[in-house]
Amino acid sequence: MAQIKLGKLEDNVKPRIQFLEWRDNILLLDILRHLGYSCSLIPLKAVRGILPLPTLSYINQIKSDVVITHNPYHGLIGAAIAKKLGKTNTIGLRLKGNYWEESADKEIDYAHRAGFALKLLQNSIGLEETDFIVACSDYLKEVTEKKITDKPCYMMYEGVDTMRFRPRPPKPEYSSEILCVMNFKVRGKLLYLKSFFDYYKDLQMPYTITFLGDGPYRKYIEKQAVHAGLEGQITFKGYVGDIEHYYTSCKLLVHPSSLETLGMVVQEAASSKVPAVTTRIGGLPEVVYEGITGYTTNDMGLFVEKIEQLMSDEEKRAWMGINARNLMIKKFSWKRCAEQFVSILEKEYISN
Repeated sequence: MAQIKLGKLEDNVKPRIQFLEWRDNILLLDILRHLGYSCSLIPLKAVRGILPLPTLSYINQIKSDVVITHNPYHGLIGAAIAKKLGKTNTIGLRLKGNYWEESADKEIDYAHRAGFALKLLQNSIGLEETDFIVACSDYLKEVTEKKITDKPCYMMYEGVDTMRFRPRPPKPEYSSEILCVMNFKVRGKLLYLKSFFDYYKDLQMPYTITFLGDGPYRKYIEKQAVHAGLEGQITFKGYVGDIEHYYTSCKLLVHPSSLETLGMVVQEAASSKVPAVTTRIGGLPEVVYEGITGYTTNDMGLFVEKIEQLMSDEEKRAWMGINARNLMIKKFSWKRCAEQFVSILEKEYISN
């Protein structure tokens, strides 16, 4: 398969594009359609099963010039089979997670370890037919280029819906002093929490924290909070569908994650005009500008001190919140991401 270097795509026939996605990025598709592209979406969740393998009906839905598939599993395998059958010319793998680092966690249970092994196996098989890779952050691009050396890799940020996540009046029923939104499905994201809880208690922080999110490790983290003596200060509410109201009804977002490729929840809070205190992990420094939209540190003692500084300084929180909102509009809007995507297509559209 030879790569054809095209001129500007608007001077040529625009390729038909299909996205295979876990989450429906309708905003990206709408922008591309407005630019004259024929785009459609196949939701991977519709065919997800216990054994994540592509079905024939799923493969038959693929008919396009370019397929952009989400992280591995049957999305990449299905796209690879479809390409072998002549149903598409080009495959772009859109990476949003650092599976190499996640799978290296020696303390995860057998089921999770087996799941990561299956991901990596399917990834390696599907990569044979993959033409290019799109990473969701500069950090992940650098990691990917070290792991996959024979495929061109580009960076396109994951966008944030700046209309859904926007400043709005707070609602008492969603009110919290400090908000923390965590994925309790991946143990590697949670390694700083015990230390965070201990410092939070030792420094006698008076503020309450509301945790949102769910997953198999949630009960384990709840026990850590109780063991640290924070049972009355920390509330775990699980998964919520109206999370945008929680962002605009809190004063500060904290994100003590130990594994992050970009930081979607930090983007959502920033777009809602909420500053953040986060770890300096993975792609988080690309989202949080130190001292301008929040603070980043892996020292949990300093992490808690930064929380105290911002919670006691309303004027600085407001200033950082304005900066955070402006940054999301300028750098992480779906319009900006669509521009990055079109630029990648101009470089990597491949034809027979």
